[in-house]
Amino acid sequence: MSDNPYSGSAVKRSAGHFLVGKIVSALLTFTILLWLVRLLNVPDYATYVTLAVSLDMTLFISGIGLPWMESRYLPEFRLHASKTILIRFIVQLIQSQVALLLLVAISAWLCLDWLLLKMNMTAYSEVVQLCLIMLVVDGTGRRLRDSTLSALLQQGLAQISLVIRNLLFIIALAILVYSGEVSLIHVITADLLAASVSLLISLVGLWRHLKRINISENPNWIAPKWSQMWAVARNMYFSSMVTQAYSSQVFTLIIRYNLGVEATAAFGFLRNLYSQVTSYLPATLLFGLIRPKLIASYVGDGGIVELTRNANIIGKFSLFVLMPLLVFAWLMGEQLVAQLSGGKFPQSGYYLAGLLCAAIPLSQRQILETVAVLTGNSHLCNYASLLGILTLPMAYGLIQIGFDLWAPIIATALGNLLFCSTIAKGVTKNTLYHADLLGYYKMLLAALLGYLASMLIIFPAQGWVSIIAVAILACCTFLLAAAIIKPFSETERLRINQLIKRNLFIW
Repeated sequence: MSDNPYSGSAVKRSAGHFLVGKIVSALLTFTILLWLVRLLNVPDYATYVTLAVSLDMTLFISGIGLPWMESRYLPEFRLHASKTILIRFIVQLIQSQVALLLLVAISAWLCLDWLLLKMNMTAYSEVVQLCLIMLVVDGTGRRLRDSTLSALLQQGLAQISLVIRNLLFIIALAILVYSGEVSLIHVITADLLAASVSLLISLVGLWRHLKRINISENPNWIAPKWSQMWAVARNMYFSSMVTQAYSSQVFTLIIRYNLGVEATAAFGFLRNLYSQVTSYLPATLLFGLIRPKLIASYVGDGGIVELTRNANIIGKFSLFVLMPLLVFAWLMGEQLVAQLSGGKFPQSGYYLAGLLCAAIPLSQRQILETVAVLTGNSHLCNYASLLGILTLPMAYGLIQIGFDLWAPIIATALGNLLFCSTIAKGVTKNTLYHADLLGYYKMLLAALLGYLASMLIIFPAQGWVSIIAVAILACCTFLLAAAIIKPFSETERLRINQLIKRNLFIW
């Protein structure tokens, strides 16, 4: 058995923990999402959405590239440093993150009256104060789960911590419902308690892991300087920060400021559904496993040819999973949103389908970023991010002329498309990489044919039975159309069948 903490068996074990934990946490998260939209009234839910996206943005901004530093250098320290140096490095990273979160929280506390006035949330002063405590507690917990423990291949501990957090939150909500004390401040208090327990589990688990590991220091290894590590963090942070300027979180705040609480609540609920879908597409969900495969295919004997082949098959398979969901959303999106929200957002139109259209280029983003970095074209990520800023004033202009929620949806789709197309064109121009555009077009054509065929078959009905029947219909018509059009090449079908060890993939 290999002593390498990043051996194949260790990666496989961590991947198993990751997948199991993600499935369980996805079910719990979806339960929380649907329950909260029913428990809270529209103004309170709009405020909850606003606070949630503000928390996400603040955590991202306060990271200053530390997640990139951890993912790049923590494995190196784990492999080559002594136990003392490794622990000191981890403690320094945690201290840096906590100090930044405290600085941001205190600054926000001092400016709280002005912030509440600007966001028309003066009635929620106590709730926002609790959220500032949540910023420090949950921010530290997220960093431990998503960066530190992941970089150490401790996905089992990370997923247990996340599942327990969500489970405790659901139990707390059940207690609130039973006692009749359901208000926004009670919900935030319950969330804070769950986050605190999760943070404690992560800290204790990390301490126990570091205590029991045995490390043989590499005498030839020279620890990277902090200036070198901060340079990596700074470069990647810049691109991510620019992209964050026109993210769905920013659009949510723009909607609250311009369209009011009802539009904010509706868009927040739709955005949560959109995030659930995009987070569990294959290229996103398994990216921690996909990225090493792409890197190995390029730095090994395969070079750009093997990198192109793997990037195309991964990108198309992710799109293959998204397409039937998109067909279903165009067919039954309004009824689905009405049912999931408990009737609070019955006039959602095709908003959900529009957001899922924005997920088409987004499903390729991380793949293209990896290709750009591997081929020495990481500067394209900065150019693509800067170009996407154009969508921010466009969204504001569309809101002013009456596009309402279609404004951020159009801007989100255009921003994703600009980012991905800029990188794809730049890498194609500078290298021998070529995206399989014909395969992608065939996938879109199969979705269109599946939608048209379903429209001819579908019958008017209401309720969950109708929704489930149309979901099955959308999936079947798309798969039939794709089986005829064949968006995957013969080589790609063979490789997928070899992977699943069954001759079942015919598309």
